[in-house]
Amino acid sequence: MFYFQIHCKPQKDNVYYSDVEGAYVTVLIDFKDEDGAHQLATYYVSKENWEIIAITDSFEVEENALNASKEHKEVYEHMKLNGMGLKYHLYYADEP
Repeated sequence: MFYFQIHCKPQKDNVYYSDVEGAYVTVLIDFKDEDGAHQLATYYVSKENWEIIAITDSFEVEENALNASKEHKEVYEHMKLNGMGLKYHLYYADEP
């Protein structure tokens, strides 16, 4: 399983386009190969009309570490059901 932190901004077709400056997306991918997980992570973020600025963090993670984390519980549970999980942390133009 792989963890990615992706910095992105909304594209014109994104429902958040006029409201937010950007987002950091926590992505969990249940995949054995790092390159394949990377391709899937960027695909799922792009599919929701977000332009990827950078992948700010990525690493292989042990399942039990995420299961114990309250911060990642929601995205972990979604990943267990669907093979991937995304959680957007939005920020606005007036935020530093």
